[in-house]
Amino acid sequence: MHWSINGQVDRWGDRNNMIWLGTLGSLIWVLMTWLPLIDPGRANYKRFGKSYRVLRGIMVALMVFLSWITVIVSMNSSLNIIVFIKVFMGITLVVIGNFITRIRPNWFTGIKTPWTLSDPVIWKKTHRIGGYLMVAAGISFVISGIFLHGSRGFWIPISVLFGGAVFDIIYSAVLWKKLHSSSFPRE
Repeated sequence: MHWSINGQVDRWGDRNNMIWLGTLGSLIWVLMTWLPLIDPGRANYKRFGKSYRVLRGIMVALMVFLSWITVIVSMNSSLNIIVFIKVFMGITLVVIGNFITRIRPNWFTGIKTPWTLSDPVIWKKTHRIGGYLMVAAGISFVISGIFLHGSRGFWIPISVLFGGAVFDIIYSAVLWKKLHSSSFPRE
């Protein structure tokens, strides 16, 4: 089933969709276990191993939750799936926001812009701000899941999430320019 932003079923899928959704958590686990082995920054994973395992676990938990909540709601149509999804998505973002601040430079996990990848100071500051913004987005998802419904309940947390992402990208660029302005040639 696919639900609209109002929580109404607007598309039905076949059993293959359920199999795909059910295996997605395992695929994410395998991918997130394998990627550090080929990462050019793999030495840094030792410095944030616990945080990485938490991030991998919460991503797998999100996929397992989505597959199970789909089955549960399909058996009891009076449950509002949008509330469950927004609240769990909010919890996921709060956890990620808290642990992303501990991630060290690498090529697969975190906020990877040209500026964060080129300077460990910018990486750290960008992830610190990004963690706060992600927690704020998570809280907005939880609040909207409980109190807001319809399009406002969808667009407000999405705007906080994407607005925070855009802000953090711009922040990393501005910070890089500020810290490296002496390296620009003067005309």
